[in-house]
Amino acid sequence: MANAGVLWLGPIVTTPLKRWQLCLDVNLTGVFLVTKAVIPHVRARGGGSLIAITTTGVDMIEHGANAYWVSKAAAERLYLGLAADLRADNIAVNCLSPSRVVLTEGWQAGGGGLQIPPEMVEPPEAMAHAAVLLARQNAAGVTGTVQRSESLTL
Repeated sequence: MANAGVLWLGPIVTTPLKRWQLCLDVNLTGVFLVTKAVIPHVRARGGGSLIAITTTGVDMIEHGANAYWVSKAAAERLYLGLAADLRADNIAVNCLSPSRVVLTEGWQAGGGGLQIPPEMVEPPEAMAHAAVLLARQNAAGVTGTVQRSESLTL
């Protein structure tokens, strides 16, 4: 599972280049490097499942662009394309996104003080359950998709 995240939600016009690059380095290049390193091992096992953690924010274009959402959208594109490349190796490749906000330590540290209404908060167990479901399969199952945690049932 490729789960890396640096949060920066500022508008593009006030985003320092250093923050932009940090989001791309961690959220996209980090996923690329971990995935590249693990593929030979999953192939050697005869198949399995790769999962990248993304965000529902990828679809939230009405709130503008920011480094976090752009980097997570790129990670989704990476994994959706990789699914076709690895299908013959019996490797399922999917993205997993929370359905709502998971208040991790990272979110609390970088969320800019945003107050999240209780109905918009997802328990971490929902992501854990969905990740286990995706991890239990290979390319004969679901592959090349972006799954939302609370709606995932295999």
